[in-house]
Amino acid sequence: TLRFFQPDMQVAVTARSTLEADLRKALRMGQFLLFYQPQVGAQGQLTGVEALVRWNHPDRGRVSPHEFIPIAEESGLIVPIGAWVLHQACRQNQAWQSEGLSHVPISVNLSARQFDDAGLLDTIRKALAETGLAPAFLDLELTESLVMRNPEHTRNLLAECSGLCGIFGKAGSPGIDHRLDTLCIAPGCADMQFITGNRGISRQWHGTTSPHHAADGTFGGHGQPSAVVR
Repeated sequence: TLRFFQPDMQVAVTARSTLEADLRKALRMGQFLLFYQPQVGAQGQLTGVEALVRWNHPDRGRVSPHEFIPIAEESGLIVPIGAWVLHQACRQNQAWQSEGLSHVPISVNLSARQFDDAGLLDTIRKALAETGLAPAFLDLELTESLVMRNPEHTRNLLAECSGLCGIFGKAGSPGIDHRLDTLCIAPGCADMQFITGNRGISRQWHGTTSPHHAADGTFGGHGQPSAVVR
């Protein structure tokens, strides 16, 4: 096969290598942020909060998760990034509860690399133990394609996670705020159960870092939620 060099190919490779190096630096320098998106029920009540990771690059500004999440996944950096997200989300939810605000679960997305990581359960246990968050207030979310790729592994993980947290599946990409049909894998279920529709209606959360305000009608439309914790 005869192939010709194309300058665009070298540009793409260089850009990817640079972004991966910047991701490693971001972990060391604390450049990641968590945004929080509320999940509300049909009656407008707050049913949960989803943690979404964002990257504030010192030179480029906000880098889209569509750009950095795939590279983090391919490089394996998603595992330490995910561990940081898990710990910070648990810490924030515990802080809200300590302030007397709504006691609702916080959801954290798991990627394929995290799902396959042998240290996942230890990471979950450590986050809960160090933050003091009760396991009932942590949900882990898996993409539907990930669940169906290896359903036996999913069942085994569910059994081991029993009592640690809830596990839910969804269509979409880890760290990217798609809320589509939900696959529920709840403790006590004999089999994985597909549920049509969301557990709640996801709306964007603006202008507050407290879920206490999530049901007061001050939601905006689609876009990025503005609640941030470093």
